Amino acid sequence: MTTTTAPTPSTVKMLFAVSSNQCSFPTCTNPLVDGKKVTGRICHIKARSEGGPRYDPTQTNDERRGFDNLLLMCPIHHDIIDSDVDSYTVERLQEIKKKHESAATEMREESEDIANQLILNLNVTSRIEIHNEYQNNGQLANIIVNYFVPDNPNKQCRVSSRRILTSIQNITKELQGRSEISPRHVVTALLLLPSSWEQCLKDVSDYLNTEDCATLITFYETVTQFNQFLEVSVDRINQMNPMGMPFGHPAMSKISHAYDSYLHEILDIDLKSLIDRLDILGK
Repeated sequence: MTTTTAPTPSTVKMLFAVSSNQCSFPTCTNPLVDGKKVTGRICHIKARSEGGPRYDPTQTNDERRGFDNLLLMCPIHHDIIDSDVDSYTVERLQEIKKKHESAATEMREESEDIANQLILNLNVTSRIEIHNEYQNNGQLANIIVNYFVPDNPNKQCRVSSRRILTSIQNITKELQGRSEISPRHVVTALLLLPSSWEQCLKDVSDYLNTEDCATLITFYETVTQFNQFLEVSVDRINQMNPMGMPFGHPAMSKISHAYDSYLHEILDIDLKSLIDRLDILGK
């Protein structure tokens, strides 16, 4: 989305002023701004780009991003109206907009920051996951988790995504090679981590869902612990026997066992979802 396709902050502030801080969908009472969290979504009655729901090729760009073509909804109903264009026609959405805005009891005024955040939310994709969870009575219940992940990464996110992806691939390849000769041989060379992986994580974290973010943290923290183990092991071996320690030595067997456990712990981390997401973000 280019800057010219987005509504102006003044247009968004006008939309919010007549929204009553409430989703425009009939009977929905979800707030658009909850405290400092801006969850509302700008909805287009006629799509903002070709191929979108209810796209009208005769509209001008100013008409597409103008007040009359926009309304504010919660993320759930934003997705509902765009996934069912047969039910939510242009005429029906225009009527929904008219009724909701005419019912506003007060004109709200919000900061430029909130208007800008609503515009930024145009680049956010909502995703719904269903998790199974056992309740106290032993019955299985479906827990719906709704989260939002921006789809258009900035330059720093793309760069960091590439760095992290390359790092994960290199580390995984190195560990796979080591696992083939473990436990009979312990390679004490440290694994190469990005010099500022914590900063890289910050750069990409807003673009990852909770599970992928947790996977990335677990991976790097475990690799860091493995490197610390290798450093301590080398010092211990050198202190006990500067000329080297035979594999059958009890102390060496203990080190070898811990070494092998670390290899399997890291290689057993399921990285597929994270790698797929980083690959998309890095393009």
